[in-house]
Amino acid sequence: MSATPARKVAIVTGAAQGIGRGIAVRLASDGFDLAINDIAANADKLNDVLRDLTAHRIQQEQRVVIVVADVSNEKEVKDMIDTVANELGGLDAMVANAGVVVNKPILDTSADEWDRLMSINAKGTFLCYKYAAEQMIKQGRGGRIVGTPEAAAYSASKFAVRGLTQSAAQEWGKHGITQKATTATGTLGTPQDVAGLVSYLVSDAARFITGQSIIIDGGAVFD
Repeated sequence: MSATPARKVAIVTGAAQGIGRGIAVRLASDGFDLAINDIAANADKLNDVLRDLTAHRIQQEQRVVIVVADVSNEKEVKDMIDTVANELGGLDAMVANAGVVVNKPILDTSADEWDRLMSINAKGTFLCYKYAAEQMIKQGRGGRIVGTPEAAAYSASKFAVRGLTQSAAQEWGKHGITQKATTATGTLGTPQDVAGLVSYLVSDAARFITGQSIIIDGGAVFD
């Protein structure tokens, strides 16, 4: 069992822009030591986010690091978790936000587009869940895992994430790791709308919430 660091540590994948960036800014302002992730092609954007996060630090010694990785690549995900644990002292919250969208009808969606979407949205979330949970179990102090997935192909990956979240919640609840899947699809929503919910879900106040899906869409859909 590892010692708890002075501040909790969170990873936000897909943090270079949009919802991921909004979540990262919020968690930095909440006082987390933070690892921000995206693919190599977005490295410049990650550097911009790093500068923004530095301005939101609530304490001077609060740490923010960049970890470049493709969430659909198992080795890169494992290395990302190992790097964060080594550099920041552990892992308390995984926000698996990285995702892509294919805004096409089924008949216009190619098999390659389908495979890419499922690889990133479903497989990528699975890998982030798996290796984050492995690290949290090793630490022995619990943790939080939040999934935020992004037309017909997208819906399939979204429900894959939902089922994965519920199964993982049952498996890892005994280790104090709670699960939450959030979906933001409303056109009037903002990254801050999602970030506010994620901020709550990774807090101690949400310890009794696990395996649930919350739709943030301004009430367009009721589930």
